[in-house]
Amino acid sequence: MHTSFRHMNPVLPSTDVARDIRWYTEKMGFQEFFSNTDHKLNRIDYAGLSRQGLCLHLQFQWPDDMARMNGSAIRIQVENIGPLFQEFVERGSVAPDVFRENTPWGTNEFGLYDPNRNAIFFYEDVSSAVAQKPAPVLHPGKWFERPFDFEHLSVSPQGLLERLRDTPLRLYDLRRSFSPAQLVHQPADQWSAQENIGHLLDLEPLWYGRIHDITNGEKTMRPADLTNRKTHEAGHNAVPVEKLLAEFAAERHKLVERCTTNSAVLETAAALHPRLQKPMRMIDLMYFVAEHDDHHIAVIRHLRSFGQN
Repeated sequence: MHTSFRHMNPVLPSTDVARDIRWYTEKMGFQEFFSNTDHKLNRIDYAGLSRQGLCLHLQFQWPDDMARMNGSAIRIQVENIGPLFQEFVERGSVAPDVFRENTPWGTNEFGLYDPNRNAIFFYEDVSSAVAQKPAPVLHPGKWFERPFDFEHLSVSPQGLLERLRDTPLRLYDLRRSFSPAQLVHQPADQWSAQENIGHLLDLEPLWYGRIHDITNGEKTMRPADLTNRKTHEAGHNAVPVEKLLAEFAAERHKLVERCTTNSAVLETAAALHPRLQKPMRMIDLMYFVAEHDDHHIAVIRHLRSFGQN
């Protein structure tokens, strides 16, 4: 198999990423679709912005480092990265040991510098790499039939925060593998891929509310609308998908901030989940939301394979 080039994203250095997010949104009409915050320094250190399906990344640099920089950087997304890496090794462009597999941010990748010290990174989404293997893309089943055992949960708060923080970026990358028609296609009266994205946006206020219920000592957390009426009536297929993704990224950023702010009570305070009839701590809720994210991302991947068969 050969390597397919998909997208190329510039990575621009920034001495103040929060400031530059505002500038690109207010002055150039871009929308933020993800950002990573260094909570120890209270600083956004990396962010992605998009407009009409194209995106650029901002990466924090100290002012002194900016003065010494000789070039900038780009990230090029590919599918089936292996043959390309082997080609570059044979060309003498990269050393055999520079390949990074299964990075913490969900990629396989390698990089090199051009003669002007511009950094060029090639990457593939790990989930896309797995999807290339000859295995069926299964539907994840019905969410309401999923059992949960919070008594024996073994997860780290930091890992859950990363899962929650990365969902907007995973959705953005997955969306680019759909044509506009595929995004809004509804097979057998199911939600379309775009409606699944909209559904994740619809539920963010529920997650905020349940954090409030847990931290304020409520015995039972507020219930979900099990009919999903909001999503059915929202008309998400009529809204530009970039708008849905940007709004979801903004709302998810708020959720991650709320989880971080209440980190002292992650494993102590609890409230009863009304459908499961089980006590749920905040760390359990974070796991529940991350699993719900994964469920709908799996549904979207299934829809993509459905549309290609």
